Amino acid sequence: MRPAPPKVTTLSKWFDAADKIFFQKYPDRFSHIRKPHSDECQGEFWSLGDHDRKRRRIILWRVPPDNAFYDATGVRMHTFPLTPARVLAALRSAAAKTQTA
Repeated sequence: MRPAPPKVTTLSKWFDAADKIFFQKYPDRFSHIRKPHSDECQGEFWSLGDHDRKRRRIILWRVPPDNAFYDATGVRMHTFPLTPARVLAALRSAAAKTQTA
């Protein structure tokens, strides 16, 4: 059974503000890796399979204005769940494909 989506709380609003402050402080950066807060992206992490919860990370991506996904009226940041084991497996798979090609 999939977990329910996280509720918007004061804490999640604080983290959203902290993310915005990060990108305001570093305007030349378009991505940031951080630990997830409470149950952020819980469903997405669940879909990645069995993994160590302590190693979960979130990639924040600020959409550049010249990107096709840029929305001037809506969300300008996207979150992507990440576990180091999944990244390592993907890199190994890609390396194996290039060696056999």
